[in-house]
Amino acid sequence: VAADLIPKFAAFTGRVERTEDQIEKMVLSLLRNGQEQDFTYRLDEERNVVPVTGHTRILAADRITKAGVKGVRYDPNGREYEVQFSTDNPFILTGRLHAMNALEAIIHTFVENDSDTRTPLNDMDSALLIRTLSETFNLSDSEIAKRLDKLPSWDSTPRALLIADPDTQIQITSGEMNFAQA
Repeated sequence: VAADLIPKFAAFTGRVERTEDQIEKMVLSLLRNGQEQDFTYRLDEERNVVPVTGHTRILAADRITKAGVKGVRYDPNGREYEVQFSTDNPFILTGRLHAMNALEAIIHTFVENDSDTRTPLNDMDSALLIRTLSETFNLSDSEIAKRLDKLPSWDSTPRALLIADPDTQIQITSGEMNFAQA
């Protein structure tokens, strides 16, 4: 169930938070098109499921279930039928297991969110990624750039945001301000 997965999101999920608009767009997409792509998960050391990608889909599926939204499902023959989603009849997502450790999961999440088909990470999200890779995994700046397929100087801009005051960080995260303005 999606609600069970939410507290288990990977330590770095690619974004500090999802906006209501992002979640609502995904709710509409899931109701209109169904799940178009599996979410990715890994197993931690205790063999617990840890979602690596698809966090917005998981949040949207949880919202559909809790709101008791009407939607459609398809039977094995591809025929559409209407259904009332609820905690007894949740919106079901499928996931795909990938064998990866925590560092590989973080890199995978970044690469997926760095593509042209996704909402790009903002500068603050990139700064938090750099801090996680540096402090948690002891990677040097050059190792970070190489693993993320970026220029060696790429991390200097977002890294500067880590020392910005909290109000500035919030404005950058929300999109009210960009790095140049900060």
